[in-house]
Amino acid sequence: MSEQFVTAYMVSIESLYGLVGCKQPSVIEKTLAQEAVDEVGDLLEDGDESLEETLQELVTGRMRREHAYGYRRLLELFLPLVGKALEPQGVTLPGRGWQELGAALPAWGLPALAEAWCPGRFHFPWRRRSSKVSVDWPVVMAIDSPTVSTLARELKAFDPFGFGDLMGMPEMPVLPPLPERLEGCGYEALFLVAKVREWMTRAARSRGKDVVILLDGQQ
Repeated sequence: MSEQFVTAYMVSIESLYGLVGCKQPSVIEKTLAQEAVDEVGDLLEDGDESLEETLQELVTGRMRREHAYGYRRLLELFLPLVGKALEPQGVTLPGRGWQELGAALPAWGLPALAEAWCPGRFHFPWRRRSSKVSVDWPVVMAIDSPTVSTLARELKAFDPFGFGDLMGMPEMPVLPPLPERLEGCGYEALFLVAKVREWMTRAARSRGKDVVILLDGQQ
């Protein structure tokens, strides 16, 4: 069965952008020493890109639009370099399009999370969206520190059992409809929201920290 993987890092978003054009050989060395370097390198080779060349372009600030996918993949190495993985480290879900979950969240009483769970707003290594650059995978959602605090408060008050009748299973409430690709995944949706609550709570305790959420695997 196909799977999708969701991970979260506590990080300064500005520290990520600080790597772009920094011209520091030490950044290249430390990036190539990351645990996932072989996996990321293989993914780039599948797309006819070289990890070393792509990394060199970004660090020197000489980016090429056609390598946007490679720069997005480098986040998998940059995030543990300048940030800290939030516990629990990673969530594995059925590969059903969890980037679309935000559409269901207002009906769950989670409008702030719905607003934050919105792919396509983080354009690293560029700061603004360009019609000449198209890359939508892996999905990256960057949440600034004030929003992290807002989400921690909203999720703390979230009560999944407030939806009414149960389905014969005390642990499983009846949820408002999910997007079509996520139909039948109510338990997994609650599981993911519970993990996001843990991530936001932990990050909010470290005042001034942003959170970056990465979705990878089967789209």
